[in-house]
Amino acid sequence: MRDFSRLREQLRLALIGGALGATAASCGPSSPPASEPVGGGAATGVIGNQASDETPRVDPRATQDTPWPQLRGGCDSGQWCGAKRQVDEQVAAYQQVTEACAEYFDYSGASFSLDRDATERRAEQGEVGMCCYSYYEICGEGRPLLDGEHALRAPVRDGAAWARDGAGSPAVPPPVLGDPALRAALAAAWLDAARLEHASIASFARVTLELLALGAPPALLADTQRAGLDEVRHAEQCFALASRYLGRDVAPGPLPALAPREASLARLAVDTFVEGCAGETVATLAATRAAAACEDAAVARVLARIVRDETRHAALAWQTVAWAVRQGGAPVAAAVRARAHAMAAEVARAATGRDDVAPEALRAHGRLDAAARRAAAVDAWREIILPTLDELLERA
Repeated sequence: MRDFSRLREQLRLALIGGALGATAASCGPSSPPASEPVGGGAATGVIGNQASDETPRVDPRATQDTPWPQLRGGCDSGQWCGAKRQVDEQVAAYQQVTEACAEYFDYSGASFSLDRDATERRAEQGEVGMCCYSYYEICGEGRPLLDGEHALRAPVRDGAAWARDGAGSPAVPPPVLGDPALRAALAAAWLDAARLEHASIASFARVTLELLALGAPPALLADTQRAGLDEVRHAEQCFALASRYLGRDVAPGPLPALAPREASLARLAVDTFVEGCAGETVATLAATRAAAACEDAAVARVLARIVRDETRHAALAWQTVAWAVRQGGAPVAAAVRARAHAMAAEVARAATGRDDVAPEALRAHGRLDAAARRAAAVDAWREIILPTLDELLERA
């Protein structure tokens, strides 16, 4: 059986029974509140108001292409502003183009979300025809912590509090690595993973508050809290591996505290699909493949736990979306479907990044090279995410 076949069946079984069956009869609104945003392909962003005493001018950049961010399949996030015409060309294949800036789109494996404040500031300054976005790459282990679509991670500092046993601290030396570039690549990869797992703790805590605000059933709340505790252990193990390759103990610094987002079923469903159904399903398949090729016993133990836990977390995300769709009906389903189609189109077009070390060396130490990460993303979308979404919407 192919690795994606097993994962797809596990997620399918999670939708058929378990929390989905338990939550179908849960108390909650039979239709979304009056303020519920109606999802779909139509863009609803705004460009902003012009000052009445000024003559708007067309920003010269609005007639030129702005270079896209240089994305290499890492965990980048940032800000990008470009001509609306350029954005329209990007989204026309799967969204209705309107006079406003598109609310969101996906490009080369990164998710772009409209930054209304930055866009309106440009318009107020007379820079007509420009759209500004926050972007982040869905990557690595764990569920991202998003601040208006920026993926937040804590800074790194020296300290042994998070480099716990089970992954191998500097006291358990890594295998002899004759290639300094390989050691540096492994240290950077595990440090990235550690920071993502650490941010996932906060992400699940925030989702718990959002579920409470929408009257979610106890099964979803309990599983969400358990997932946050899983991420504490994952972060400890990944920081231990990062410390192992760096040769010194490292730990996360302070992580910004974020308020819950808008309490709407459509918002919850779309965010959960992006962060959990897509992000964690891809991460689970990638971790499964990394574990299969890993030759380092300490790393293999960490990957085995991550695969087991992230499979449950992905299933939880699908169950959460199913509950939101059942409660909110067609508008929520349309919002999720539109987002899924946009993301799938970009995954299919995304370019493969490059590595500075040999792929075989990375795989022996539990890390996939850029080509293998892209293959995992493509397989996850084609064989797991889109079929599972179709079944979810049909059942719900």
